[in-house]
This record gives sequence, structure tokens and C-alpha cells, in this order.
Amino acid sequence: MGLGVVAKRVAAMNAELDALWAEPLEMLSTADQLALTYQWETLTRRQAALGLRLVAALAQAPVAELGAPTPAAALSTLLRITKDEAAGRVRQARDLAPRQTFTGDVLQPVPAATAAAQQQGRIGAEHVTKIRKFFTSPADLLHPG
Repeated sequence: MGLGVVAKRVAAMNAELDALWAEPLEMLSTADQLALTYQWETLTRRQAALGLRLVAALAQAPVAELGAPTPAAALSTLLRITKDEAAGRVRQARDLAPRQTFTGDVLQPVPAATAAAQQQGRIGAEHVTKIRKFFTSPADLLHPG
């Protein structure tokens, strides 16, 4: 699959988003708005997980091709986000996205259940942060604040 196929899929998603903007969402019943809000949150969580997959791939690209000294610096410039936010995305991608070894083998994320839940849209970034903190900072849990 090349860029053409992927670009067409992203363009189709953008077209659907444009169509959604034209819908009278305020006219839906409260129950329908709640259901739609749940569907939308699941979709945005899944999109975030796909974004991490892209960041993980960029993190493995040759620095000379990125046009910046690090993947985080390239993302900061490209996406107009802070360097801290870009570095955070690179860290999250390293943990939660599949990676490739030098021999081309695919490595699944170490927190496999967490990554799978995010890819399915069941958890979001804040959940991931709490899970990561739980597994990396047990002292913080014993002595908060």
C-alpha cells in the first residue's frame, strides 16, 4: 500500500468530517447526543492511537530525511506543537505503537493490553498516563503529593 491509498483514505475521512459539520447535531435528542458523543470519543481515541503508530514510524526514519535533528523536533515544527508535546508523543509511540526491528520483525507494544484498549478506543490519553504512572512510579502511589 502506497501513499496514494492512504492519502485517499484520509481524504475520505476529511470529507466525512466536513459532512458531519453540516449536520444539525443540536437538533438530536439528548439520548442521541449522548450516544453520538460516546461514538465520537471512541473514534477520536482510535485516531490518536493511529497517530502514535505514525509517530513511531517517523521515530525510526533517518534523521537526515526528517529535516530536523530529532523526530520530536520534526514533529514540533510540522504540527506546530511545543517541543515538550512532541517529545511526549514520541515517548508514547515508543511504548504503545508496534515497532520494527532492524531485521524488519514487528514488535508488539510492551503494555500490550493498554495499547490494544487504546487502539479499540476504550481508553484515552489520560487513562494511558495513569496506567504508565502506576507501573513506573509505585512510590508515588504509596506517598502521593
